[in-house]
Amino acid sequence: MNHFSKNFNILDTQQILYSVRVNKENLGHIIKMTPLSWGTSNENIEKVLKMDIKNITVNLTVILGKKTN
Repeated sequence: MNHFSKNFNILDTQQILYSVRVNKENLGHIIKMTPLSWGTSNENIEKVLKMDIKNITVNLTVILGKKTN
């Protein structure tokens, strides 16, 4: 948030936390889009996909800002 606040006036922040069921296909897409998987091997990703993961938890912060002059 520090980097954001250097360029924008923070108007609001919202914490979002929820769990959702996922199937194997969608789990693969989710894993590949997260920064934690970008530096790992396909072999490690395949190991995770073989686990019995049925739910994921999403935890993020939405920041609303206005560009500073």
